[in-house]
Amino acid sequence: AVAADLGRIVVGVGPGGFTGLRIGMATALALGQALQIEVVGVCSLETLALGMTSAGAGRVMVPVIDARRREVYTAAYREQGAGLEIIAPPMAATVEAFDALLDRIGAECCVAGDGLARIAGCLDGRAEAIADGPAHRVRAANSIEWALGAGRRPVAPLYLRLPDAE
Repeated sequence: AVAADLGRIVVGVGPGGFTGLRIGMATALALGQALQIEVVGVCSLETLALGMTSAGAGRVMVPVIDARRREVYTAAYREQGAGLEIIAPPMAATVEAFDALLDRIGAECCVAGDGLARIAGCLDGRAEAIADGPAHRVRAANSIEWALGAGRRPVAPLYLRLPDAE
């Protein structure tokens, strides 16, 4: 593909590390300005949840991203048409807070993402861990469709806690 073939840029806005988010968004915005095309943000947790829809099949999908410092970034979603219904908004959660989230959800759910090892002890039969497979493959077409519709976010970082420098 040639730069002239691009119609828009979709960039992850987090949650994630302070520096990585800033660099990714600055790059996307600079490219968008240089190419005179739209730049749209999408939440990383929502993208992971969209990848979980084939494994989730009617269950609540709980993506988990390792946030370091004994926490995970997480949220809870249910598939709704071609998109997602937000059951619990994005948050930075300790193991205890994640355990409480599963109690609040109170429905059959599945959990996937690189934060699984951090929260594995919380599952206790309340949730199925999806260790590999389709949940880890970002379905770009679905993610872009979501980002251009209900999942559209401004290109601004989604910080769920203070930066490490604080």
